[in-house]
Amino acid sequence: MVAQNMIGQVVNVARTTIVRDAWDRGQPLTVHGWIYRLQNGLLRDLGMCVSDLKELDASYKSAVDGIVSLPNS
Repeated sequence: MVAQNMIGQVVNVARTTIVRDAWDRGQPLTVHGWIYRLQNGLLRDLGMCVSDLKELDASYKSAVDGIVSLPNS
């Protein structure tokens, strides 16, 4: 559930006018989807990484497909 929420939030951030305008100006900007687990202090990269609006759909699909393989611990 946390991973799904984070992936959705990356999509939301990538679609904001601030981020889209930065990309339109050619500014290097990447939005990453990571989660932090309080129990063990580990960061997990969800594979949701977008540095251009054209990458959004492919990155979303890849990240959603990868949720299944996330270990619970």
